[in-house]
Amino acid sequence: MIGRVRELYEQGGAIEVAKGVERFASWRWRNRVNDLHERVVMHRLGGGCHIFHEDWDNLLVFDACRPDMFDRICWFDGKLETRISLGPKTPRWMERNFNGQTLSDTVYVTASPQYEFADVDIDFAALYPVWQDAWDDEHETVLPKDVVEYTRAAAEKYPNKRLLVHFMQPHYPFIGDLGQELGEHSDLEASRLSAQGREPRRYAPTVWEQLEDGEVSKEEVQRAYDENLRLVLEQSEVLLDELNGKTVLTSDHGNLLGERALRVERWLPRLSCRYGHPEVYTKPLLEVPWFECPHDERKDIMRGVEGRQRNVPDDTIKDRLESLGYR
Repeated sequence: MIGRVRELYEQGGAIEVAKGVERFASWRWRNRVNDLHERVVMHRLGGGCHIFHEDWDNLLVFDACRPDMFDRICWFDGKLETRISLGPKTPRWMERNFNGQTLSDTVYVTASPQYEFADVDIDFAALYPVWQDAWDDEHETVLPKDVVEYTRAAAEKYPNKRLLVHFMQPHYPFIGDLGQELGEHSDLEASRLSAQGREPRRYAPTVWEQLEDGEVSKEEVQRAYDENLRLVLEQSEVLLDELNGKTVLTSDHGNLLGERALRVERWLPRLSCRYGHPEVYTKPLLEVPWFECPHDERKDIMRGVEGRQRNVPDDTIKDRLESLGYR
């Protein structure tokens, strides 16, 4: 700490030291407020759902799926309930669910590169990082069909393990016809640069940012968002017949579509409408579907680590996170 103060003083004297202290105090205060807000909201919502304390053999996670959206779009037979997620963003959801667990009975198939940046220290029986091998440059995401194929392979190789399968949809980017039209309208720079064979960095705002700015309509975005969920459900439906045991469909977090992100915003109408999933603890971001599919026999789950984990360069991870709308 003293060394940092000395460094700031050498850079700009007392003024720079004062700025540094202000930044540090602001960071500490913001973190304390966020932690307090998290505890208050989670208490008000009755606590969160720890996925590994729930009863399932196969858990299919559809990223950023709202329960009202799932109820409107899904046509599967089964029972729909809701749960409260442990985090409003994927990394926090992973940290809250994965850490402290012994998961030698679980295989994780994931399309999300967020796993690489989440603060998690856990050994699964096996890890299938689909985003490393099956990234779709045209759509700047991982398509559902590829997650399905990796899941089939995992189920065949590990018939006595629980399967945790993380699809990227309905999370933006939108991959359907409506979504592609909206993407071109939104000028998604990452897609354009990728098509030119250049480094696919995201220089344009996300669709949620453009929606907040009034550059696209809520109705257009809602249709494309619904289309994304419909497509991932169509692709994943085959797994409901093929996977043994009890299958549950859920999400890691919700998504704001014009709701207030903080209770205080009811008195601040200019700030009242927010979109996407900022790291704010509020019910529309935390409430997720919990859909139990019909099943007969259960899996005979066995523990034991046979792990498979591979890494890719950090720059590749960052590029793909930016394509998914993360800075």
